[in-house]
Amino acid sequence: MKKLMITTALLATLTAVHAQEGRPSKSEMDPAVKEQKQAERIADRTESMIKELGLSQEQATKVRAMNATLGENMRSVKNADLSEEDRKAKMKTLREGYKTELASVLTPEQQKQLKQMREEDRAERKQNMDPAKMEARADERADRLTEEMTQDLGLSADQRTKVEAINGSYAASMAKLQQAGLDESARKERMKAMRQDRDKELKAVLTPEQFSTMMELRKQKHTESKGGYPDMKKPHNE
Repeated sequence: MKKLMITTALLATLTAVHAQEGRPSKSEMDPAVKEQKQAERIADRTESMIKELGLSQEQATKVRAMNATLGENMRSVKNADLSEEDRKAKMKTLREGYKTELASVLTPEQQKQLKQMREEDRAERKQNMDPAKMEARADERADRLTEEMTQDLGLSADQRTKVEAINGSYAASMAKLQQAGLDESARKERMKAMRQDRDKELKAVLTPEQFSTMMELRKQKHTESKGGYPDMKKPHNE
């Protein structure tokens, strides 16, 4: 249902970094066009949020300004020359500040409705998780990643076979993790540990030069993705 997706979708537009195929990367897209498209998405979802919560004209004016400001601040943080830890901390502070400011604008009834919408959205998304589909998508991601690594690193036939097995196992484990029902903090910690284990396995298969190249390519793609445009191709650690 549309209203159940509004706030989560809005925050995702403002903060998320996701990958999709077949669209230009941030480096290939005109920055002005990218920012315009992002602004349009935020505006559309803001208007839906205003409608579904039944905001007054005064509330709507404040929420439009808040959402636009948050979007600008998020882009500034993502483009800043910060460590990953500092970037996450600043983005968390921005999100918490936004939620506090939003609570000061909404009535208690609207806040309750917003909370219920978020909870129902999370429940609906969890219910709609199809294990078979998630595993199929994981296999596709693993195959695509193996192809990219084969081309980028010049893998031999034997290396490709081993890397394919590592990527397949990693992707399958990630799919299971998404269905595990862990809280956000525990899930991120587990993902970090899984990536580190995967890198250890890859390091044992790749030559020192190939591993160094992989890490450099990962760093480059991460730098490109700082702008947070959702159509970026993910680096080799995803």
